[in-house]
Amino acid sequence: MQVAVIVFAIVVAIVLGAYWAFVVRPEDAESDAVRRRLRGRRVPQRSPPQSSRSKNACRRWFRSRPCCRDREGWSIRSAA
Repeated sequence: MQVAVIVFAIVVAIVLGAYWAFVVRPEDAESDAVRRRLRGRRVPQRSPPQSSRSKNACRRWFRSRPCCRDREGWSIRSAA
């Protein structure tokens, strides 16, 4: 009876190990990759120049931001 229990335990361990190695692990790696792509890249936001708060320095900072440019490269807000 002990031999049957030991053989059963070994067979179950082999089947579960193969399932983990060939099914669970690749699915986990795939879901981690999807989560990384959905999370996106963290880009630190630029702050306005602190050393010189002149009007021109603030304009240069504003125009350098990609969200404030149109196709030709001019600042959308300064054109209005």
